[in-house]
Parts: sequence; C-alpha cells; structure tokens
Amino acid sequence: MLALGAAEAQRYAAIIFSRGKIFVKMTVYPRTAAFILLLSFCVSGQENDSEDLLPFVQNGKMGYIDKTGKIIIPPQFDTSSFMGIPDLSKFSEGLSPVKARGKVGYIDTSGKIVIAPQFKEARNFSGGLAAVKIADKWGYVDKKGAIVISPQFKDVWRFSEGLAQVEIEGKWGYIDKTGKVVIDPQFGGDQYPDFNVRESGVFKDGIANVRSGRQYLYIDHRGKIIGKCILECLSNFYEGLSVVQRLGAGGWLMGYMERNGVIAIEPKFGAARKFSEGLAPVKYGLKGYHDTYLGVYGTDKKLWYYIDKTGERAFQGDYVWAGYFSEGLAPVGRDTGNKTGYIDRLGRMVIKARFDRAGSFKGGVARVLIGTKWGYIDKSGNYVWEPSK
Repeated sequence: MLALGAAEAQRYAAIIFSRGKIFVKMTVYPRTAAFILLLSFCVSGQENDSEDLLPFVQNGKMGYIDKTGKIIIPPQFDTSSFMGIPDLSKFSEGLSPVKARGKVGYIDTSGKIVIAPQFKEARNFSGGLAAVKIADKWGYVDKKGAIVISPQFKDVWRFSEGLAQVEIEGKWGYIDKTGKVVIDPQFGGDQYPDFNVRESGVFKDGIANVRSGRQYLYIDHRGKIIGKCILECLSNFYEGLSVVQRLGAGGWLMGYMERNGVIAIEPKFGAARKFSEGLAPVKYGLKGYHDTYLGVYGTDKKLWYYIDKTGERAFQGDYVWAGYFSEGLAPVGRDTGNKTGYIDRLGRMVIKARFDRAGSFKGGVARVLIGTKWGYIDKSGNYVWEPSK
C-alpha cells in the first residue's frame, strides 16, 4: 500500500483533520479534452435489476424467459434499437418498463400491465419510485402509476438511499421522495457519463461522488462535503477503493484511493476500472485517446490486465478488452477480431471468445450478443437462449 510521501503531499494536497475525518484539498490541473469513455457492457443496466426474468426479443417483439430458457411472458412488446441492436428492459422491484404504440408503461412478473403505457420515456423502479418523462420534463411515479413528484426536471436519476439527483437550470442537486429539494442544485453533470454507467452522484454507503467545477467531492446525505479529492476521483468506492487520476508528464494516469484519502495504488495506469471480487482491470500506461476504446473501434493491442488490491498483477494474461468479475468469471477480449469470452480468477479462458459483447453473470446466466441478436449462456458457455432478434 502506498501512502503519500512528503514531496507528493506538498505538491498535491494539504490534509486537514476535522472530527476524525480526513479532508483532502485538491490541486486543480488544466483539463485537456476528456479522453476516457470506459465502455463496458458488463456493467450496463442498473444495480437493482436482480429479478429472475430475462428480457429477450423474437420476431421484433420483446418478452421474458426464466433462467432455464422457458418463456414466461410471450414476446408482445415493442422495442427500440441502436445500430440495429434491440434495447431490452429489465425487471426491477417486480416491475419492468415496456413499450406499446409508442408509449411506455409497466408490467408485473406475470406479464400483466399494471401501469398503462402513457409516458414518453420511463426508467426502472428504485426505492419504490420510477422516473418517467411526460412531454419534455421528468418526474416520478409510484407502483400504482400515481404521479408522486410532478414532472418538472430536465433530467433525473434513480433514488439511492432515499435521495435522487435531479437537474435544475443546468445544475444537479438532490430531492427526497416527496420531491423536496434537500441538497441545492450546485453540482456539474458527469465528466465521463459512461464511466461505471452513470454511477457518479449515486449514494452508496452514505457517500456520493459529485463534481463541482474541476473538483471532485464526496458529500453526505445533507450535502456536506466530507472529502475533496487529492486527485480527480472518477468513481464511488467499491470494495473500499475509488478510481482516481493524476496528470503526469505523459498525460493522465489512473490509480486507487482509500476512503481516508490515502493513495492505495499509485496512479500509473492508462485506464483503471472499479474492483469487484478483489480484482480490477487496468491498462498499461497512457498510449493515447483512441486506445481507451479498446475492443470497440478495432484496436487489437493487448494492453489490459488484472491487478489485486496490492496493485500487483493478479495473473499472467494481457487482453484487448477486460471487464469486471462476477460469480468468478470476467468477460475479456483475448485475441484480435474483437470477440469476447470469459476467464476465471486464475486467468484461464473457460468460455471461448466468440461473442460480440458479453455481460456479467447474475444467478449463473449472462447476456451475450452475436451480431445484432441477444442470447443468454450459462457458466459452461452453453446457450440458455439462442441469440434472436
């Protein structure tokens, strides 16, 4: 574990103790153009989508199967798509948003429509409420479809620990479940909107990571600043560590920081992602903007590998692309051609790289993409549902 030395502390920060907590004052560097867009299919979706039913598409309509591949809700709902790939709606808190005749409503796990399609857009439930868009404004409904917080916001996010981040006149603040503003709008939006899939601003263990100008701050439920990042903090804390970055001689480099402001793993990686199951994917030192998009725009350099919490390489193996571990497996791009398979915690390729995208395992099943068709596999790599569209 690496703590800040005297020279480092003098250069980057003054650490002040107050009420037993460490506050870290950040030195602000001129920002170059944002170069980090960590696209990771394995973290797509929301954290609370742990229902057993899985969305699938057949003949252009969406339905739901169980984890054995049995059809539970026949395909009957409309889908939108991006680049020919159908969007899929997951269940959360017993309900899933579905589209019919151009409007979005909600069904329960039996397939019954419980909130009639009426919204322009709708998101998953979290904390008993779901964000919905009426005309050009966002508000929230309960599970009966009653509007609890009237549509009035330009953009919103899900509730976490009783609070939701909302955008008011270009700034982000927080409301409670009555719609009352409890933390005044004062924060900027995501600097890197796809990093960990919009987790900036979400409360986790009483802490949210927010941006104020060029500073990254940690706040509590009252909006009180409980930490100012010594570097740029790019994520919340996962397994006790937050991803941070520092401007070095060759560009921006990433590492990891503990909750008390101590640098646990020195910034030396060209890119770094959050820890899961004790391991994290990282990239060799900065090679340039386009290399951040490994496995997405045709780059075939094997620059990704895995580290443990000491910052040391966990096992031999370099990858074109690397995702998070879940249930003992992680999706990786092993060879050229941008195909993805799965490795175990020893770095052994246990599911052959044959997918165009591959997601995290949940309950023994992972979603995969072949071309523009979605399917599901088990941990042996066998299809639970053959890719379909």
